[in-house]
Amino acid sequence: MKKNRTLHKKDFIKKDKNMPKIILGLIIILIFVVAYGEHYSNIQSEKLYKVAIANIANQQKQEVKIEKEKVVVVKNISCWGDSMTQGDGSNGYPYPTVLAELLNNNTVNRFGVGGESSLYIASRQGGLPIYVQPCTIPKDSTPVSIVLKNENGENIEFGYINGLMSGVNPCSVNGVEGTLSYKNGLNFIRTTPGDSVTISKATLLITEAMKNHKDDIAIIWAGTNDRITQNGTKNTFTNIDAMINYANHDQYIVIGMTSLSYMPNVADINIEFKKKYGNHFLDIRQYLLKNGLKDAKIAPTAKDTTEIASGEIPTSLRSDDVHLSQIGCKIVAQQVDKFGQVLGYWD
Repeated sequence: MKKNRTLHKKDFIKKDKNMPKIILGLIIILIFVVAYGEHYSNIQSEKLYKVAIANIANQQKQEVKIEKEKVVVVKNISCWGDSMTQGDGSNGYPYPTVLAELLNNNTVNRFGVGGESSLYIASRQGGLPIYVQPCTIPKDSTPVSIVLKNENGENIEFGYINGLMSGVNPCSVNGVEGTLSYKNGLNFIRTTPGDSVTISKATLLITEAMKNHKDDIAIIWAGTNDRITQNGTKNTFTNIDAMINYANHDQYIVIGMTSLSYMPNVADINIEFKKKYGNHFLDIRQYLLKNGLKDAKIAPTAKDTTEIASGEIPTSLRSDDVHLSQIGCKIVAQQVDKFGQVLGYWD
């Protein structure tokens, strides 16, 4: 029968002689774990840092892209008026054409028709609705005689002066697209054959400008043919207001009257324009009187000096009693450009 052995101290020490090695191993493992943990944490932090930097960089690129888009995206400009906008006497360089050269990022539309009153100008633009009276549009392109009336029952005959339909064609009535022409009266010619269409009641005429240029920045030079001297400014203002209201935005410029010989009280008329349209009003007459010849680098003749003193735009800037010359139109374009910059419409 074996006896239980009593363990002495020396026996314990002898039996656990590898303990230091075990402890050392545990310490090494602990150090490794701590070190790797810090390394792993650093790696993760670095990854997070790189992701954050990448996100910031992408955001900055997007902001730059947006800023670039703000510069590139610009509104179109539509110049509405009579022969002053059409460019009679400008030698082929009416002010809208020159303005387009100054603003090479913008599309500038010239909707000027000589001889038109502000009523007709507003009708082409859409401010004063025009209605096709009852008729039948044939199935083919045979011209059909039509009658146009406004809401006051007045007949509107686009093109009766010189055949121009600026801002009108192509137009549409009751969903049928076509063009208006003036020959022995007003005619409508449909663009594409189809079923004949009976217009049984007064139906709105949709002009090209109404479809495509309602939101354009509007430059309005209307009233020269309104006989303002006899009728006052009321009718002119009513028609211009209709154009502004139809556009339904506040990006517009109203240019004042110019000819003293055509309107003896032109200075008083422009005062009324200023009262009415405030910061949107460009008194081009005053500018031409004070600075026109200097801008054009033209030495005033004796006649120029006399005319300026009397309040008439000098002959050196005109092509006739009413219309401006090529040089005069260039100055108008330059001032419209500067005025639009002041109003924040373009850079």
